[in-house]
Amino acid sequence: MSNYLFETHLHTAEVSKCSLIKAKDAVRIYRNHEYDGMVVTDHMSDYNLKDMSGSHTERMDFFLSGYRQAKEEGERIGFQVLLGMELTYDDHPWDTLVYGIDEQFLYDHKDLTRMPMEEFKKLALSYDLTLVVAHPYRYQDTPPPTWYVDGVEVFNGNPRHDSRNHLAQRWAKEQGLFQTAGSDYHELGDDVCGIYIPALVEDSKAFAKLIREPEAVTLALPEGALKLNANF
Repeated sequence: MSNYLFETHLHTAEVSKCSLIKAKDAVRIYRNHEYDGMVVTDHMSDYNLKDMSGSHTERMDFFLSGYRQAKEEGERIGFQVLLGMELTYDDHPWDTLVYGIDEQFLYDHKDLTRMPMEEFKKLALSYDLTLVVAHPYRYQDTPPPTWYVDGVEVFNGNPRHDSRNHLAQRWAKEQGLFQTAGSDYHELGDDVCGIYIPALVEDSKAFAKLIREPEAVTLALPEGALKLNANF
């Protein structure tokens, strides 16, 4: 079986205030690391978009700018770039990696950050999106309700945060939720990690469905990170 290496959690400097890596540079870096593709998950949050005035369409044009530049570079060098987002609600502490969206979804739905979790979950089900809680134990001791998420980012590679990955892995196992890994890539020098998937996919929606399949995902972690498993 062929395995294709994907980054699941990456931010671009064009959009995410916390990122120092330009979208096209990120694509070239990952290609040099022998990755087959990435999902661009820029921050969909009030903090990240607070300085953006103008219409909803203009705000989404800005939000999509990093992804679009990455996709353009990916098409040039033969590297797949898919659209995602890291959604942060106004009134809940958990960050959600959302897979399966397309550009039209963003233009069609305003104020995603202000939606109650229950409402966004219903929207996700109607669009067959996949919701993965990012670094669930980075900022708090309690994970989100299990009815809300499909999977868990059990390894977050960001070196500037203590994501307490071992707790995320334990919770995912206890709840029977599928597991992912992502670099949470922000700048040059960050380690890269991700997942192996068994087949290339047509688009983000197909990726979202594939990673929910039992045993479809294998974690691709930095050397030594598998010692995580010794905790259980």
